[in-house]
Amino acid sequence: MAGCTTTLPPLGQRVRFGRIDFPPSDPPAYRRWIPTRSALPEDHAAATHAARPGTLPPGTIGRGLFVGPSDYLGTDFDEYERAVAAGGAFVFEGSTGPDVVADALDGTGYEPAGSYESYTLYDRDDTSRAVAVTDGAVIWAQGENRHRSIEVAADVGAGRIDRRHETDDDFAAMTNAMGTNDFDIIDGLDLGLESTADALVTGTSHAYREDTAYFRSQHLFESAESVPEESIKRELRASETAVRAEAVDVRTEGRRVIIETRTDGSDIGVDWRTPQITWGADHDPDSGTVTLRHEAGHPVDAEALVVSKRETGASNSGFPEADGRQFAEAYDTVEPGDTLEVTVGESTVSVFVSFRPSEHRTSRLFTYNLS
Repeated sequence: MAGCTTTLPPLGQRVRFGRIDFPPSDPPAYRRWIPTRSALPEDHAAATHAARPGTLPPGTIGRGLFVGPSDYLGTDFDEYERAVAAGGAFVFEGSTGPDVVADALDGTGYEPAGSYESYTLYDRDDTSRAVAVTDGAVIWAQGENRHRSIEVAADVGAGRIDRRHETDDDFAAMTNAMGTNDFDIIDGLDLGLESTADALVTGTSHAYREDTAYFRSQHLFESAESVPEESIKRELRASETAVRAEAVDVRTEGRRVIIETRTDGSDIGVDWRTPQITWGADHDPDSGTVTLRHEAGHPVDAEALVVSKRETGASNSGFPEADGRQFAEAYDTVEPGDTLEVTVGESTVSVFVSFRPSEHRTSRLFTYNLS
């Protein structure tokens, strides 16, 4: 789930319990793209997130988690009908197809790589990324298992392998209860309460209406008797993590406990959007440099781009200390064709490009590993 430091809705230091009119949900259509666990590549957890792109306000975590890590594939994120991330693959459904993606990848480091079933394939090895596209859907994946991730996504989307809700009753029960909202996460980000640590499945949902943000966290337990509703309320009353929740609702329905919050949306209506960019990079060990390239996608304010490096022995968690807004030294706006040369040492492990429109908002855009 790395990619955005904007996390979860806050809970007030003095929690105000009360019923919340959470917006209605649609059926969980995203389940089409979620494979049974046994089909997942070994190095990928079962966490899944899904979004209705056009409904997400600019500064929300849902946009950052989808747009930040993935490449520009010829369609603006907001124009897709659905986005799903599961098993290491990002799936974007909507008005896209082979010609759209071919135009977007022309002139980048991607090269044609044959086909798989009805999908046209592209691949690149500077940062191990791959794309598969068919009429109405495009799949993007990265890492050593990228080809397997794409094949699993294509197969589950077509019904050639089992979907998780068909083989996992607890997952089916949770996603039936969740439905589709503006942004949904299964087995991923939640409120981090100790009382819910033993839940079998966790689902969180975000919904946005005008100036109001809604958040729902659901936890499915072994039995109705094991639902720790009162412990959850005690934890929420003691919480010091947030400052402005208008209301919190905690209730039990069978084996599920449901936690909902409502906040004003003043922090989600910001005027910046995480840009969609295809990046490329080259490492020259002799000169001790890495050249970063904006290959395709949106132009971005150079002041909002931050370059950072991770050295041998440094922690792999969080964002490393920024070297500075180096793009701004050469450009006002960074757009396709622009490059930046970054000095690296023998101990440098990775170079990162992040989008940081303010000191409290960061989305990782690109990671280049030197070895």
